[in-house]
Amino acid sequence: MTISLHTRRICRGFTLVEMLVVITIIGILVALLLPAVQAAREAARRIQCSNNLRQMGLALHNYHDQYKVLPPAAVNSGFDGWSHRWTGRKTVLNHTGFALLLPQLEQGPTSVSWSPDSGRVASASNDQTVRIWEVSTGEQLMPPLRHSKAVRSVSWSPDGSRLASAGMDARISVWNATTGERLHSLRDTGTVACVDWSPNNQRLASASYGGWIKVWDAISGEQTLMLSGHDDMTRSVAWSPDGKKLVSASAGNRGVDHTIKIWDATTGYELERNRNAEGGADRH
Repeated sequence: MTISLHTRRICRGFTLVEMLVVITIIGILVALLLPAVQAAREAARRIQCSNNLRQMGLALHNYHDQYKVLPPAAVNSGFDGWSHRWTGRKTVLNHTGFALLLPQLEQGPTSVSWSPDSGRVASASNDQTVRIWEVSTGEQLMPPLRHSKAVRSVSWSPDGSRLASAGMDARISVWNATTGERLHSLRDTGTVACVDWSPNNQRLASASYGGWIKVWDAISGEQTLMLSGHDDMTRSVAWSPDGKKLVSASAGNRGVDHTIKIWDATTGYELERNRNAEGGADRH
């Protein structure tokens, strides 16, 4: 007699006890993980807050380096709601002094310059970098060239082989525009607002917030001339096309010197002065 045995697979679900155990374990894991997640978020917020405070501190230092004073607590304040007094100002803005820090907090470009062949653009930025871009593709050609503080000016040499950049670290850097190698680091006495190449690629002119205008040998890195400059911040300087003269402009926050001056680039003598704010001219 043959007996055939058939095995039958029995499928059953979770029991109530097993389900409660699984739910309990998941709840314990969530309870353990939530504090860790919250702690990570708090740490990220704390780091972000610290970075924001650090940026504000750097902006205050940069503002002081530029204007030699700290920003005021308020700008053109008007009605005082506490003491019910009127300041008597004609223009009431009631702006906080932090509004004056906005240019120092920007991370965007502060200066741009074309290469002589129009194929590349160099940009200087408040994030302490100089970047070189390919115009046709929009791609950055090399890692950023770095200063230790915000960069205010960048300029290509007329032959396109070098870049000069300068800023709030009181240094003028000369770079190889192909490799990014720093060729010279010229030490100035304060924040440099503008730098410009001579037409023959041999000299650099720099204008500083201290009012000075200096001429440098771009090959040796030596300072060859220092002009008497302006009585306020010198904002800009440029060579004449023949390389024999320099023009500089001042527009400082003290309002004591709003002039444009023309200089002999060999002797350093002042040739002409135009008082820009008044529209008159004082010729020498």
